Amino acid sequence: KALQYLEQCSREAPPDLKAKVPGLQKLIDEQRARVGSVVITTNVPGAKVRIREKSVGETPFPGALHINAGKAVVEIVAEGYFTVTKEVDVPAGKETVLDVKLSSRNQFGMLVVKSPVKDALVFVDGKPIGKAPVEQEVSIGKHRVLVRRDGYREADQQITLEQGEKKEISL
Repeated sequence: KALQYLEQCSREAPPDLKAKVPGLQKLIDEQRARVGSVVITTNVPGAKVRIREKSVGETPFPGALHINAGKAVVEIVAEGYFTVTKEVDVPAGKETVLDVKLSSRNQFGMLVVKSPVKDALVFVDGKPIGKAPVEQEVSIGKHRVLVRRDGYREADQQITLEQGEKKEISL
Protein backbone atom coordinates (compact mmCIF):
# COMPACT_ATOMS: atom_id res chain seq x y z
CA LYS A 1 0.00 0.00 0.00
CA ALA A 2 2.84 2.40 0.82
CA LEU A 3 4.30 1.93 -2.65
CA GLN A 4 0.90 2.54 -4.26
CA TYR A 5 0.41 5.78 -2.31
CA LEU A 6 3.91 7.03 -3.06
CA GLU A 7 3.56 6.28 -6.78
CA GLN A 8 0.16 7.97 -6.85
CA CYS A 9 1.65 11.03 -5.15
CA SER A 10 4.47 11.10 -7.70
CA ARG A 11 1.98 10.93 -10.60
CA GLU A 12 -0.76 13.23 -9.35
CA ALA A 13 0.67 15.76 -6.89
CA PRO A 14 1.28 19.28 -8.15
CA PRO A 15 4.96 20.25 -8.51
CA ASP A 16 4.90 22.60 -5.49
CA LEU A 17 3.70 19.76 -3.24
CA LYS A 18 6.29 17.33 -4.66
CA ALA A 19 8.98 19.91 -3.98
CA LYS A 20 8.14 19.61 -0.27
CA VAL A 21 9.14 15.92 -0.41
CA PRO A 22 12.68 16.05 -1.81
CA GLY A 23 13.34 12.34 -1.21
CA LEU A 24 10.12 11.09 -2.89
CA GLN A 25 11.85 9.13 -5.65
CA LYS A 26 14.27 7.58 -3.13
CA LEU A 27 11.29 6.49 -0.96
CA ILE A 28 9.62 4.96 -4.03
CA ASP A 29 12.83 3.11 -4.97
CA GLU A 30 13.23 1.79 -1.41
CA GLN A 31 9.68 0.47 -1.40
CA ARG A 32 10.08 -1.13 -4.84
CA ALA A 33 13.12 -3.00 -3.47
CA ARG A 34 10.81 -4.64 -0.91
CA VAL A 35 7.85 -5.45 -3.14
CA GLY A 36 7.22 -8.06 -5.81
CA SER A 37 4.23 -8.74 -8.04
CA VAL A 38 2.08 -11.83 -8.40
CA VAL A 39 -0.15 -12.42 -11.40
CA ILE A 40 -2.75 -15.10 -10.67
CA THR A 41 -4.99 -16.67 -13.29
CA THR A 42 -7.39 -19.58 -12.84
CA ASN A 43 -9.89 -21.50 -14.89
CA VAL A 44 -12.63 -20.61 -12.36
CA PRO A 45 -13.94 -17.04 -12.12
CA GLY A 46 -14.90 -16.01 -8.60
CA ALA A 47 -12.31 -18.21 -6.88
CA LYS A 48 -11.22 -16.69 -3.56
CA VAL A 49 -7.50 -16.00 -3.19
CA ARG A 50 -5.54 -15.75 0.05
CA ILE A 51 -1.88 -14.80 0.24
CA ARG A 52 -0.06 -15.27 3.53
CA GLU A 53 -3.41 -16.08 5.18
CA LYS A 54 -4.92 -12.75 4.08
CA SER A 55 -7.81 -12.51 1.63
CA VAL A 56 -6.77 -10.50 -1.44
CA GLY A 57 -9.91 -10.87 -3.56
CA GLU A 58 -11.46 -13.07 -6.22
CA THR A 59 -10.42 -14.12 -9.70
CA PRO A 60 -10.06 -12.74 -12.28
CA PHE A 61 -7.73 -9.98 -11.13
CA PRO A 62 -7.34 -6.94 -13.40
CA GLY A 63 -3.56 -7.07 -13.06
CA ALA A 64 -0.68 -7.94 -10.79
CA LEU A 65 -1.01 -8.05 -7.01
CA HIS A 66 1.81 -6.24 -5.23
CA ILE A 67 3.02 -7.97 -2.08
CA ASN A 68 6.07 -7.95 0.15
CA ALA A 69 8.91 -9.88 -1.43
CA GLY A 70 9.84 -13.30 -0.03
CA LYS A 71 8.18 -16.65 0.44
CA ALA A 72 4.41 -16.66 0.32
CA VAL A 73 1.72 -19.31 0.55
CA VAL A 74 -1.04 -18.73 -1.99
CA GLU A 75 -4.36 -20.50 -1.45
CA ILE A 76 -7.12 -20.58 -4.06
CA VAL A 77 -10.58 -21.78 -3.04
CA ALA A 78 -13.78 -22.20 -5.07
CA GLU A 79 -16.93 -24.03 -4.11
CA GLY A 80 -17.16 -27.42 -5.81
CA TYR A 81 -13.41 -27.50 -6.53
CA PHE A 82 -10.38 -28.86 -4.71
CA THR A 83 -8.42 -26.13 -2.89
CA VAL A 84 -5.00 -25.42 -4.37
CA THR A 85 -2.17 -24.27 -2.09
CA LYS A 86 1.16 -23.21 -3.57
CA GLU A 87 4.30 -21.86 -1.94
CA VAL A 88 6.02 -19.29 -4.11
CA ASP A 89 9.12 -17.16 -3.75
CA VAL A 90 8.31 -13.60 -4.81
CA PRO A 91 11.50 -11.72 -5.72
CA ALA A 92 11.64 -7.96 -5.12
CA GLY A 93 11.02 -5.91 -8.23
CA LYS A 94 10.01 -8.97 -10.25
CA GLU A 95 6.74 -10.50 -11.40
CA THR A 96 5.75 -14.06 -10.49
CA VAL A 97 3.07 -15.70 -12.62
CA LEU A 98 0.76 -18.40 -11.25
CA ASP A 99 -1.65 -20.10 -13.65
CA VAL A 100 -3.69 -22.38 -11.41
CA LYS A 101 -6.04 -25.03 -12.77
CA LEU A 102 -8.69 -25.91 -10.21
CA SER A 103 -10.10 -29.45 -10.40
CA SER A 104 -13.79 -30.04 -9.91
CA ARG A 105 -14.68 -32.30 -7.02
CA ASN A 106 -17.29 -33.82 -9.30
CA GLN A 107 -14.66 -35.20 -11.64
CA PHE A 108 -12.63 -37.13 -9.06
CA GLY A 109 -12.63 -40.09 -6.76
CA MET A 110 -10.14 -41.32 -4.20
CA LEU A 111 -7.80 -44.23 -4.94
CA VAL A 112 -6.03 -46.07 -2.14
CA VAL A 113 -3.28 -48.46 -3.21
CA LYS A 114 -1.69 -50.86 -0.73
CA SER A 115 0.98 -53.47 -1.18
CA PRO A 116 2.62 -56.07 1.08
CA VAL A 117 5.93 -55.04 -0.54
CA LYS A 118 7.44 -52.18 1.45
CA ASP A 119 8.21 -48.98 -0.52
CA ALA A 120 6.74 -50.31 -3.76
CA LEU A 121 6.29 -47.48 -6.28
CA VAL A 122 2.73 -46.87 -7.44
CA PHE A 123 1.88 -45.59 -10.93
CA VAL A 124 -1.49 -44.55 -12.30
CA ASP A 125 -1.66 -44.43 -16.09
CA GLY A 126 2.15 -44.45 -16.22
CA LYS A 127 2.60 -41.52 -13.81
CA PRO A 128 4.16 -42.08 -10.37
CA ILE A 129 1.94 -41.10 -7.43
CA GLY A 130 4.09 -42.27 -4.52
CA LYS A 131 5.07 -45.33 -2.50
CA ALA A 132 2.52 -47.81 -1.18
CA PRO A 133 0.45 -47.32 0.80
CA VAL A 134 -0.70 -44.19 -1.04
CA GLU A 135 -3.98 -42.30 -1.21
CA GLN A 136 -4.51 -40.05 -4.24
CA GLU A 137 -7.35 -38.11 -5.86
CA VAL A 138 -7.78 -39.49 -9.37
CA SER A 139 -10.09 -38.39 -12.16
CA ILE A 140 -13.18 -40.53 -12.67
CA GLY A 141 -13.03 -43.21 -15.34
CA LYS A 142 -10.79 -46.14 -16.24
CA HIS A 143 -7.17 -46.30 -15.13
CA ARG A 144 -4.25 -48.73 -15.11
CA VAL A 145 -2.62 -49.03 -11.70
CA LEU A 146 0.88 -50.53 -11.56
CA VAL A 147 3.06 -51.36 -8.55
CA ARG A 148 6.81 -51.82 -9.05
CA ARG A 149 9.79 -52.62 -6.82
CA ASP A 150 13.26 -53.85 -7.73
CA GLY A 151 13.59 -57.59 -7.10
CA TYR A 152 9.82 -58.18 -7.46
CA ARG A 153 7.53 -58.87 -10.36
CA GLU A 154 5.35 -55.91 -11.37
CA ALA A 155 1.68 -56.10 -10.54
CA ASP A 156 -1.00 -54.14 -12.33
CA GLN A 157 -4.75 -53.85 -12.37
CA GLN A 158 -7.34 -51.99 -14.42
CA ILE A 159 -9.81 -50.04 -12.30
CA THR A 160 -12.82 -47.84 -12.92
CA LEU A 161 -13.37 -44.99 -10.50
CA GLU A 162 -16.79 -43.39 -10.11
CA GLN A 163 -17.53 -39.82 -9.07
CA GLY A 164 -16.87 -39.37 -5.35
CA GLU A 165 -15.96 -43.05 -4.93
CA LYS A 166 -13.17 -44.21 -2.63
CA LYS A 167 -11.63 -47.36 -4.09
CA GLU A 168 -9.04 -49.42 -2.22
CA ILE A 169 -6.90 -52.03 -3.95
CA SER A 170 -3.93 -54.14 -2.92
CA LEU A 171 -1.27 -55.21 -5.41
